[in-house]
Amino acid sequence: MKLPVIMLCVSTMLISLRTFAQVRTEKSPQESSSRLYAYEVEKYRGMKKAGAIMTGVGIAFFITGLVIVDNTNDTADNSDTPWRGAGLAVTGIGLFGAGIPIWSVGGYKYKKYKNLQSSAAALSFRPRHNGLTIVLKF
Repeated sequence: MKLPVIMLCVSTMLISLRTFAQVRTEKSPQESSSRLYAYEVEKYRGMKKAGAIMTGVGIAFFITGLVIVDNTNDTADNSDTPWRGAGLAVTGIGLFGAGIPIWSVGGYKYKKYKNLQSSAAALSFRPRHNGLTIVLKF
């Protein structure tokens, strides 16, 4: 009897937290735009780092798995050791194969949003040889 009540309370709490997270607060368009660019830059920087880490770990797992498979002898008591090495090598191939596209897409989109963030609408005053110039970038 207690389990359904607990599950009901937990699910109600999760649903209410999710709907509360979707509440919008009104911001100026400039502020929301700059926050969006900052959010996207951070998201794709993390994606780039995760892809690089996955690629590195995948290479390490693959090499370690090959070394384990190569160093096992057939007369050993532990006959499942080559399978462990092969499993490690296959896991390394999977991490490497998934890490490369994540790394490249994250890097591409990071550069894209980083350039867009720097080229957002801005008003600046620059000194020139004839006086002061007002520049509006958008």
